Amino acid sequence: ALLSVVGTGGGSIASITEDVPNQTYTVTVDTAGDGTVALALTDDDTINDTASTPTLLNGAGTGVLYSNAVLVDKTDPELVSITRADPVEQLIDNTVEFVVFRITFSDAVTGLLLGDVTSTLPAIPVDSISGAGNTWYAFCNIGGNTGTLGIAVDSGAAVVNQVGLNYAGGTPDPNETYAIAEPNAVPLSVKNWTLY
Repeated sequence: ALLSVVGTGGGSIASITEDVPNQTYTVTVDTAGDGTVALALTDDDTINDTASTPTLLNGAGTGVLYSNAVLVDKTDPELVSITRADPVEQLIDNTVEFVVFRITFSDAVTGLLLGDVTSTLPAIPVDSISGAGNTWYAFCNIGGNTGTLGIAVDSGAAVVNQVGLNYAGGTPDPNETYAIAEPNAVPLSVKNWTLY
């Protein structure tokens, strides 16, 4: 019989410990990377019970039994991009009530709170956030103010992926901003949008 590691994550068997004699074993696997990992037991009828009778785990002849797969994730979630979501134009006038940024992480994450996302212009705060998984949205209240507006996600935020690894910060690319100006400074060609 042959016991091996299969799956997209890869790895190798580090040790096999007998817990209950001739019955229960613990297999320790050294994982190689991110992905799924499972054990494959190839039964060639050489696994015998205590009376030396083949167990025929998968019927007579060679067969393969698989364990449940386990997800291995060793990579911290990263901030992939911050982009303009609505409107998508960079240059806007300050009569617009809100602008919306799209925040994209490399993994599905939880724990992103309003206080974790800050504006680069104190006069234009982040009013609310929404989203789930790897895509979130930050809504900023313009309030008649002007300037170059961007946002940042705090590196100390309690943002974690599905296996509990934390977002550690970093600068995304792209990291887009809005240029907010008085109405007479914005060309008419960029004023036709629909906010939602």
